[in-house]
Amino acid sequence: MVDPLPDEDRPLGYVLGRPGERTRIYCEETAALLPHWLREGEVAVRCDRADLKPGMISADGLSFIPDETTIAELRAARWRQAKDIRFMRMTGGCLVPGIGLVDTRNDPISNSQLFVAGAALSASRALAIDPDTDWSKDWTLADNSVVTLSAAQMIALGDAVEAHLQACQDAGTAIRALIDAADDEAALAAIDITAGYPPIE
Repeated sequence: MVDPLPDEDRPLGYVLGRPGERTRIYCEETAALLPHWLREGEVAVRCDRADLKPGMISADGLSFIPDETTIAELRAARWRQAKDIRFMRMTGGCLVPGIGLVDTRNDPISNSQLFVAGAALSASRALAIDPDTDWSKDWTLADNSVVTLSAAQMIALGDAVEAHLQACQDAGTAIRALIDAADDEAALAAIDITAGYPPIE
């Protein structure tokens, strides 16, 4: 069995800065090489990455004092998490009865939302010109299977995707209201940021 490295040879986390001032930088370094990071008048204080947040070095230079996290900062962090969920649900596909799971990605390479809207508009125009039109379009679903859609089906698909996106937006808005109303960290943690979204399968 190999002995673990002694502390002086193991990279450890430190915050660097002048005593009584805000930290300048965080680094992970061995004790032997740590002095190369220090500027004149600075000290290094042990701080694990998991505990890292904005803060300052104590006046005596012996400890790291993290800033108090305000409720506004906690709310902002929770909302960032909620926005990620909203984006994933908006772009993760829309289940259209009788057709299947429709791709709803929205990126420069595959802007499926735009393609759906364009195809639905084309189908609507064709029906407006000729109610008996034989308009059809081959459409690739999220699983890469291909279905042939009539004008009416394409319009229904467009309506379903629009409703899906609006439902996701509404769910995100409701979650944002709960986040804004939360008055402490426990209340924020109790908010289900996945609630209210339409099913995708």
